Amino acid sequence: MKKITFLTIASFAFFNQPAFAYLDPGTGSAIISLVIGLFVATGVLVKSFWYKIKSLFSLSKKKKNRYQEVIQIYIFDLLSLIRIIKKYHKCLKLIF
Repeated sequence: MKKITFLTIASFAFFNQPAFAYLDPGTGSAIISLVIGLFVATGVLVKSFWYKIKSLFSLSKKKKNRYQEVIQIYIFDLLSLIRIIKKYHKCLKLIF
């Protein structure tokens, strides 16, 4: 393993060729504008889906009223059941 690593480093050090590459100042500004564009695109994407995501977690007034009615019915049924159990708890003890 050490021999392969040494040969790789030696080949890069001794057998390199010039790339004739030049990065002018415009390249830096292009990279900066790319990064800024990515942030802006992400922001627009989140904003466009924000209302859909928000609507998943919030309920409309109609649905809220319906859920409140259902909850009130369940509470009423639960209270009725408690009253029945209190009234007949001695009989229930004998059965069970």
